[in-house]
Order: sequence, then structure tokens, then C-alpha cells
Amino acid sequence: MITGSADAFVQAETGSGKTFSYLLPILHRVLQLSAQNDGKQIHRDSGIFAIIVAPTRELAKQTHTVLEQLIRPFPWLVSTAITGGESKKAEKSRIRKGVNFLVATPGRLADHIDNTKALNLGTVRWLVMDEGDRLMDLGFEEDLKKTIDCLRGIEIAKETTNGTSLTSLPDRRVTILCSATMKMNVQKLGEMSLADAAFLSAEKDEMTADENIEHKAPAQLHQSHVIVPAKLRLVTLACYLKSIFSRRGHTMKVIVFMSCADSVDFHFELLRDPNDTTAAPAQAKDQELVSKTVARSAYITSAASPEVVLHRMHGSLSQPIRSATLRTFSACKSPSVLITTDVSSRGLDIPSVDLVVEYDPAFSFADHIHRIGRTARAGRAGEAMLFLLPGCEESYIELLKASGAPTAQTYESILEKGLMSKLEFPVETNAKLKEGQTYHDKAETMQLHFEQRLLEDPKRLELARNGWKSHMRAYATHIKEERVHFNMEELHFGHLAKSYALREAPRGVGAGIDKNARKGTKGGKDGNNGTAAKDGDDMEQQVDQGKARSVLRKKGMMLMTGADEFNIG
Repeated sequence: MITGSADAFVQAETGSGKTFSYLLPILHRVLQLSAQNDGKQIHRDSGIFAIIVAPTRELAKQTHTVLEQLIRPFPWLVSTAITGGESKKAEKSRIRKGVNFLVATPGRLADHIDNTKALNLGTVRWLVMDEGDRLMDLGFEEDLKKTIDCLRGIEIAKETTNGTSLTSLPDRRVTILCSATMKMNVQKLGEMSLADAAFLSAEKDEMTADENIEHKAPAQLHQSHVIVPAKLRLVTLACYLKSIFSRRGHTMKVIVFMSCADSVDFHFELLRDPNDTTAAPAQAKDQELVSKTVARSAYITSAASPEVVLHRMHGSLSQPIRSATLRTFSACKSPSVLITTDVSSRGLDIPSVDLVVEYDPAFSFADHIHRIGRTARAGRAGEAMLFLLPGCEESYIELLKASGAPTAQTYESILEKGLMSKLEFPVETNAKLKEGQTYHDKAETMQLHFEQRLLEDPKRLELARNGWKSHMRAYATHIKEERVHFNMEELHFGHLAKSYALREAPRGVGAGIDKNARKGTKGGKDGNNGTAAKDGDDMEQQVDQGKARSVLRKKGMMLMTGADEFNIG
């Protein structure tokens, strides 16, 4: 726990409780004010005592929720959250009425510093910057510098506007920087904001400034990985989800991470039950907001779990919809799945997440640690499953060993287990399940069903094409140090199209892709699978893909620098 009046750098693995480590001491010092001022209570108009800065709106809202729970027994204390996507007018009104604790995202805080005259920072004694590595990764350095410089330029108030002495608070402004890693950009933020800081770590042997250090996964987390051929990814995912819900009460909440918003949208629409016209299972106040982000599922239900609720979330959704979807997923009493991008990977503390599935590998190992950190929190057990492609991606397993010893599973065993129970299709197609089929035959029928369903459903067909295109662009944005594990040259475009239930790779991923992005170089020698010849794959010509792949990588990097969709959803 953080005490005293010195600046602090807090390094701890995700889910270790660092939010409490800074909130509780701050609240304790503020509560002491009343006792040391002859019982004269602090009120909302006494001033802002602490500012907590978080990198994303979801994390800011979550921190504010925790803070609200802590101050509930003390109704004279008030906190508020100011984030992008909300009404600035309403935020200004709350600030004008008075708050004691301010939780903010960097951009919105900088905006209020420039434009809100009622924002008086003279009483501020604590500035907390949570998820420091993410704050810097998302380009908030200038906004943070503005906040830090502004606080340094304001004289510290010795008493509140109503004359209550503040001498029992720190006599200087205390800055607390929290981060799971100590990369170079985090050290830069520390140099910019901290002075003679104490270093606090969850583990003594982690007390090092090595820029390459990454925290290990929680010890109670069991990690697995599976090598799945590209053309079987979609069926394997459906079978895996079906199998984990086949044991009643064993798995209740699952988060599935994907690389981009278009992929999230496609898989949500494909796996939802198209025949269900009832309202989404959500609170009355959120019903309208989540009408398109929460739905009952098909394909992955079982006798043990006849209802599985799907949720989708990514950064392209509006903030009210994201917040309502997150509330609905957290409160859901039925088995539930959240299909999401990395917008959900950092800091979010969703109760009782049993399993994290990385359907698309993270763009960096640090992001991988944060993703799997959504489960096995606060001492609870949890599981994580990572899907990888054959070839260069298999070498990524060696990197995984730095965060634990992952267990290998085979896609054949997943297909067999998932298809043991009765399989029902919500939409009738020409692909029919027959008595006595082997699990391999059932898997092939299921894949054919998905493909035929898309051919009859223009909406989902377009979602599939957009998902494939965005996935290919996203693949090029893995960090440079790890790109050896994710080599564009080894991708088989046609087989990856199968993972989106497409019969051939879509056109128009980028300039020159129409002609060139037709067939993988190394993957091409595998030959065609059961339905490939019928689909016309065998009539596609072998072409030089060097230019096509360089275009994809260039476009992917442009997207990385111009937008944060592939990293935070």
C-alpha cells in the first residue's frame, strides 16, 4: 500500500489490486481532515484532492466505480469521471458544483484545464497515472505534460475556500505512476513527472529497470495453445466454445479477443441466433443501447447450457453502447461470451471471467499479458487459450514460456469434443448432418453450412469480406520485434478466407491486391481441401505475392500510426 508524501512508481502484474493500493491511502488521508479540524467535515466544495488519469474510457469508468464504492459510507465526499464521448456541458456542471476526486482520460482532462474556469487545481495533492505504458503507447504524452506542467505552476492551497485547514495533507503534490512494465516510454513519463520516487513492486526480484521486462501471468492462470490450420479456424472456435459450455456451471464468462472491429462484428453476427426476436437479456435502462450488441447464441449452446448470451464490443461503438454492453456482460447470470478487440484488454475488472480465448494473437507480448490478465484476478483460478497457425506462428510458443508453461491441445481433440453433443443449425442450408457421421465429417458439414449460409445472406457475406480484409491489414501491424513469428509471406489467403466462411479471398485489400492476393505461397503446396475444387480454388493462378504483401504491411503500419483500431479496438 502506498503511504507517505513521496512520489511512487508502482509496478505490479495485472489483477494484483494496485487500484486499491493508491485509492485507500488517499481516502484515508482525506478522511483524517475532519478529525483534525475539530470535526469540521470536508464537503464537495472543499476542492479536488486527487486526480486519477486512465488511458481508456472503460478503465476510467471502472476506477470511478471502485472509488464510488469506497466513499459510499462518507456521503459528504464526491467523485466524478470525465471522459471523451460524454457531455462536456454536464461535466462542467458537476465540476462547478464541486468534486473531491476526479477520474479522467488524458485528452478530456487537458480540455477542461484549457476551457473550464471552474476547475480549481489549487487543492490537488495527488496525481495518479494508471497504466502508464498504455498512456504512452496511445500517444497521450502531450496531454499528460500539459496536466503535469499546469499542476506544477499552481500554488498549493493551505486551506479550503471555507477556511478548513489542509495542513494534514501532504505539503507537496504527490505523483504516482502505475505500470505493468518499465519500457523506455514509461521511464520517459517517470522522468517527466516523478521526483525522488520510491519504487514499489509486487515481487522483490522484479525490482529492475530493464526496459524489456514484462510481468508474468498470475500463477493461478492455466494457459493452453492450439495449432489450427487456417481453413479450420472458424469451425474449431465454434466447437471449442460449444465444448466449454457442455459442463453445467463450469464455465460462465468467456472473453474472445480478435484483431479488429470488423472481425468482431462478423463473428458476433454469425454465431448469434437469427431466429431469436426477443429483447436482449439486459437491464431495462440498457435495453435500447444493447439491442445490437447483445444476443442469444446459436451453434455453441448445449444441453447443459441451453442459453449462451453473446456480447460484442470494440472502439468503433459509441461510449454509451460500450458502457451498457460491459455492464450487461458483467451482470449476466447465464453463460456468456464477450467478443471484443483489445479495447477490453487493459485494466478492466470484469467479475468472474473463467476463460480468455485469444483467437487472434496479440500485437505484442505485453498486450498478451494484459489480455490473459482479464481472468485469474484477485487470487481466483482462470484459463487462457491461444489459437495459432501452423508454420512460423508455432515459434511464438517459446515466447509464451516467459509467462508460464502453456499446455498444448490439438484441434482434432477440440473438434471431437465439441461435436460429441447434438449439433443443430439455426438456418437450413444444403449442408445436412447425417446419422453416423464422424466428427471430421461433421466439422466439414459445419464449414460447408457456414459458407452456404453466407451465400444466401448478403449482410453477413459483406461482414465476412470486411472482416477478412481488416484481419489481413491488422496482421501486418505486429510489433517489429515479434514479426518473425507473424510472417505475411507464410499466410495462405484462400485458407484464411475459409476462416471467414468465404469460398475465396475477397478483392480490394489494397492497391494491387485484386490481382495478387489470390493464393498463399507456402500454403499453396498443401493442395485443396474437400470443397476447394468445387469452389474454383484450383483454377487460380500462382502469382508473385511480394508486392501484395508489402502493400498490406505498409497499409497496416499506416493504420497503426493514423488510428488505434487494431490495438485498442
